[in-house]
Amino acid sequence: MKPRFLKLRPIPYALKEKISRELDRLVKAGILKPVRHSEWAAPIVPVLMSDRTIRICGDFKITANQAIKVDQYPLHKAEDILQL
Repeated sequence: MKPRFLKLRPIPYALKEKISRELDRLVKAGILKPVRHSEWAAPIVPVLMSDRTIRICGDFKITANQAIKVDQYPLHKAEDILQL
């Protein structure tokens, strides 16, 4: 599949500072790594948690998810396994 690079989605001004701080925290923790260029990019989806913190999620619906080859091994149902 050809790489997909999607532009960012508009972010509410009220969340920009919180998102920036969370991204900085994730970089300092080694979870995220800044890159200069990438062939693949998906927009982020900021989620406001109940404690008013931000969770950064990625929307991979039309980027990486479509490129992943899923192994088609059906899982057995619990009822079928317990019939032994």
